[in-house]
Amino acid sequence: YAEVKELIMSSVDPVKAFEGKMMAAGRLNVAKSLGGVNSTWITVSPNKGTVLAGSSTNLNFTIDATDLKAGKKEVIASFSSNDPKANTLEIPLEITITGEPKIVLNQKTLHFGKVWIGKEKILGLEISNQGSDLLKVSQIATANKDFTSSPSSLNLDPETKSVVQIKVKPNTRGIIKEKLILYSNDPKSPSFVVNITLEAIMPPSLSFNPTQISKTMERDKKATDNIILTNKGDATAIWKASLVETNRNRSRSRDFTSLLGALNQKGRVPEFINPGLPADGEGSSLINLSEKPAFRIQAGSTNNSLEVAVIGANTESKNKDIANGLLATKNFSGVTVIDARVITPNLTELKKFDSVLVYNNYKYRDSKKLGDNLADYAEQGGGVVTMVFESSTRLGTTRPLQGRWVSKKYGVFNASSTDTRKWNYIGDILQKNHPVVKDFKSLKGYYRLNKRTTANGSSLIAKWKDGIPLVACRNDEVSVVGLNFYPVSNKISSNGWDKNTDGWKLMANSLKWSAEGGSSAWITGTPLQGSVSGGKTQKMQLSYNSDNLAEGNYTAEVRFESNDPKTPYYPVKVTLQVRNNQAPIASSTRVSLMEDTQKSFTLEAVDHDGDPIQYKVTSAPKNGKISGSGKKLSYRPNENFSGKDELSFRVMDGKKEGNTAKVTFIINPVNDAPWITSETITAKEDELILIKTKYGDPDGDTVQLQLIQNPKNGLALKQGEKWLFFPDANYNGKDTLRFSVSDGTLQSEALITLQIE
Repeated sequence: YAEVKELIMSSVDPVKAFEGKMMAAGRLNVAKSLGGVNSTWITVSPNKGTVLAGSSTNLNFTIDATDLKAGKKEVIASFSSNDPKANTLEIPLEITITGEPKIVLNQKTLHFGKVWIGKEKILGLEISNQGSDLLKVSQIATANKDFTSSPSSLNLDPETKSVVQIKVKPNTRGIIKEKLILYSNDPKSPSFVVNITLEAIMPPSLSFNPTQISKTMERDKKATDNIILTNKGDATAIWKASLVETNRNRSRSRDFTSLLGALNQKGRVPEFINPGLPADGEGSSLINLSEKPAFRIQAGSTNNSLEVAVIGANTESKNKDIANGLLATKNFSGVTVIDARVITPNLTELKKFDSVLVYNNYKYRDSKKLGDNLADYAEQGGGVVTMVFESSTRLGTTRPLQGRWVSKKYGVFNASSTDTRKWNYIGDILQKNHPVVKDFKSLKGYYRLNKRTTANGSSLIAKWKDGIPLVACRNDEVSVVGLNFYPVSNKISSNGWDKNTDGWKLMANSLKWSAEGGSSAWITGTPLQGSVSGGKTQKMQLSYNSDNLAEGNYTAEVRFESNDPKTPYYPVKVTLQVRNNQAPIASSTRVSLMEDTQKSFTLEAVDHDGDPIQYKVTSAPKNGKISGSGKKLSYRPNENFSGKDELSFRVMDGKKEGNTAKVTFIINPVNDAPWITSETITAKEDELILIKTKYGDPDGDTVQLQLIQNPKNGLALKQGEKWLFFPDANYNGKDTLRFSVSDGTLQSEALITLQIE
């Protein structure tokens, strides 16, 4: 008591901060100051009175714990009296309050709805403690391992609440009903059940038919093809497509001597330049005005004719590091470095390159003019790759590209005012078959802008391990790739990306892919976006227009992007061959059929221009007849004919006559029955009659002749190939003999009638 009194006596005058916490002026109510409890929960009766000399009185303390929480409470009751030696009496009180927790949930059922197999979905479950003691939830779990809770246990003070994240990642298809059980120290509800329901469905799974298209057309013609999108999953597939000509002939001049002369022309670099502070924080570097602001490094050997530029607002050594790294990939015939701190390339100069890489560490010489020129360049088919610190406003809102680049919203990321400067690694690659991430396996980087999403309809291709976007691209009216890392390697900068990882490969892939891009008038498609329900199909129509196209080969890709988790990117390759009208080409064929049957057949020919084909039989078969018209005909061989027969035909397209081809008929024989002729022979009474039967086999098989019915009025004898008939003496009238002939399988019979007069 003395210690407590000593502590609270440090303030004997009323203090504003203690208002409402004092039981008497100058005395601090410890319980109120610590626990925030109104002093009305304790009362003393009587609260005033008299005590006669030599007498005593009892003070009754009443505790009302209705609104109190479990725990210990301490308070000091102070009384004033007329005792000259004890004007103030202080009575310390300690009260132990017991209570019980009460668990309350904001819902008794969690409906997850439809969830893709293999994909996570999270719902929140709010837990409240509406009791008067500490709530201890010792376990939150289900019997199904597809469900997890975070946290799996927790403690809640009275009148507090917390949200638990319930996560599901189903592995099997179907309706799932599960019970989530919460175990706690609530004496009235030691276990609380939450019902969970969901339907696990197959994610969208798109296939494309055909996977590639080859087309031949004459000049100034139109044609169409269809691509059928089939969703083999349950969930609805959402897709969009872009059409890109992949072998565009830019007719670009390769006179880099003149280009460098113009970029390095005297007077183009101002006498005074203030590049500002470096964004990488590695120390400011003065610009050496004696250095040429542009130079080109040529590849030693390469199979690729791509020419690219590094437009970097950075020091020569750091820009050169990027150029040398790109050349080492052997994807470029040359890399031109342009110091954007001191010069701004115009559109004509930019058009010398297939694609450009743009970034800043210092201020651009003119961010508006550079933005205008790059927008014009991209609109005319040039590829643009942007990297850190482009789009960073940390050192000023005008640091990034300005002008039409911003007003036309060509960037794939919005501007960022903050960045992250710590090592991180490659995370999820969302579009694993995208050309930008081909053979891209690893990356370790330090500088990254704090992007959260893509912008302007761009597609996210890959993330950093901490979830920050790493690669995004767009390929619509412009072809742009955004790489969210600083392009300088640790070969020259201590905090550059790790040169032993695949940064150069990613940059080279991005420059190549953006250089390919560009829409073209000769191929269009409709629709370019849509959705396909589970188990359904959708048709996309491609239209070709060869107006004003020269003879030659043209290639394009229909690039599909979708929410299919396994194949979010799929290119359908299209090849168009434009040439003058070619004559149709007829093909010789063989048709097999059985003897004495008819068979339909088709004259075969192709017109690579797609023109209608006319057919004309120029030589009919000699051992059969044809019927029908056009290319659909039928052939019937002559009776009992077997062997080979043929016809000749010629094709035309109305403009040119094609070649002549043949249809060869192979008639396979069947076994025909031998034949024998019945006849009537007239003779005189008592005369010898000579019988010579007429028989044979259509197939030329050896046959055997037999007498199978003898005459009734005479005797028949065989003599060589003939038969002799001796009629009975004095007999006249009619008699008959029956013969059979057989080839060993089939036989025929004949009746020989004898008329004896």
